[in-house]
Amino acid sequence: MTVTIRRVDTPADLKRIIEFPYELYANDPNWVPQLLSMQRDKFSKTKNPSWEYMHGDYFLAFRGDRLVGTIAAYINDRHNEFHDERAGWFGAFEVYDDAEAAQALLDTAARWVKDAGYPLIRGPQTFTTHEETGLLVDGFTRPVLLYPYNPPYYAGFIEAAGYTAVMDTYGFYLSAAKVKEVGLDERLERVTKAIMKRGKITVRPIDSKNIKADFQLFKDIYNVAWDKNWGFVPMTPRELDALVASLGQFLDHKLAFFAYVDGEPAGFILAIPISIRCCKKSRPTRVRRK
Repeated sequence: MTVTIRRVDTPADLKRIIEFPYELYANDPNWVPQLLSMQRDKFSKTKNPSWEYMHGDYFLAFRGDRLVGTIAAYINDRHNEFHDERAGWFGAFEVYDDAEAAQALLDTAARWVKDAGYPLIRGPQTFTTHEETGLLVDGFTRPVLLYPYNPPYYAGFIEAAGYTAVMDTYGFYLSAAKVKEVGLDERLERVTKAIMKRGKITVRPIDSKNIKADFQLFKDIYNVAWDKNWGFVPMTPRELDALVASLGQFLDHKLAFFAYVDGEPAGFILAIPISIRCCKKSRPTRVRRK
């Protein structure tokens, strides 16, 4: 049976693109299921605030009646304005180990972007740099929050479609057991204390009694901190509110901290306990460009 591509036009079609990864990764021991409620909001063009400045389509690939893959093709107007370029994107790329289906999906996305008048396409990204960006090409281990995860065969399919790497990013893993084994905790404590004293740095936990004010402080820090990173586009107020609401579901007040330099807020960190790591995918790695 040949591969046919169909645009997502109905709520039933949208449901299929959202739920397809649960079929695709059903037997993958590394995959961590995402919360369906978060995925529905993410793919909804009315609920996801990023779609206020993006336009695009979702597509499904079939062999006969069987769904074998999905993809999104879209234009991010804020990205193009911020970086002064004319680029389109593909994302939500999921497919069985089926080279023909993968090629048909990637060709469909590239053609959609070209027909929209944009000479360049990048991906995978679903759907901004604040979410899952990149293609995992090494270190296929358990996913972590807001990082992409995919099977190893995706790299070959995307390269065969004519894409080459434009940026490499890295994720790091360090277990508590390893820290103790090599004595890193004691060394880190000594170095940290010295740096904090020299740099007039102080750290405080998030204030559970003033959570609204602290989330506002987080939002103030976020756009400034990421300003010079590759591909970054400042979040809109609605996007920041959505991010705070999303992270708030996993917030452990004992694992969230603000850093101050000479009394001025300068940074924020949030750790997610493994026991509730149940909603997102895995580490980044390579962004591909055509």
